[in-house]
Amino acid sequence: MIFLKLTFENPFYIIFAHKMNEHCEVLCKQMLLSEKLKEIRLQSQLPQRKIASELDIDTATYCKYEKGLMKMSKPQVLKFAQFLNANEEELLTLWLADQIYNVVKDEEHADKALNIVAKKL
Repeated sequence: MIFLKLTFENPFYIIFAHKMNEHCEVLCKQMLLSEKLKEIRLQSQLPQRKIASELDIDTATYCKYEKGLMKMSKPQVLKFAQFLNANEEELLTLWLADQIYNVVKDEEHADKALNIVAKKL
């Protein structure tokens, strides 16, 4: 197996494993944005309804964000970070990582494409 570790100074990273049959499989071990939202909310000792109100959404929608059933928009992530005085860069990085993962997770050549992108950055 060949491993490539991409880090962005946060808990997110992706490990690409090259299998013997020449097919690549993306293995993810990451703190998702949804998990981080819940962690920050619990540390702040706020109920979901209070954060939902601040984001101008209903509590059920916010609950779906924390469970990873729905994705927040970038402006919502920024508003969440400002409201809870959270690390904006970390949250935006996790948000973007989620976006990228959702696009490439089922692609056969995801590892090769991400390697090319990583070299361009």
